[in-house]
Amino acid sequence: MNATATASLFIAQGITPEISTEGLGDLLAASQETIGLDVDAVRDAMWDQVGSLSADENLNGWHVIDFRGGVWWPNDDATAEIEASSEPAAEVIRICEEADERGEWVS
Repeated sequence: MNATATASLFIAQGITPEISTEGLGDLLAASQETIGLDVDAVRDAMWDQVGSLSADENLNGWHVIDFRGGVWWPNDDATAEIEASSEPAAEVIRICEEADERGEWVS
């Protein structure tokens, strides 16, 4: 199993990088000894997946979805900026990352 597949397995089971160094330290160490798991590669792969946001558009407009299913909806001003952009999917993610106070996270 490669690092990305291992990270996906951890994430699917609700294990995130925030707790990997403390709560999963023993598990990762045992996995490293048993199967030669590269702990640093798994941690990096987990961060790559956890840090990912995706843009989506539906009848209510553009919004952002995080890896856990949280949804960020932009406020009216941000929505106008997103709709005026030539790349609205990239714009909604940029605004969410740089100024999430211009909208609201909903789980």
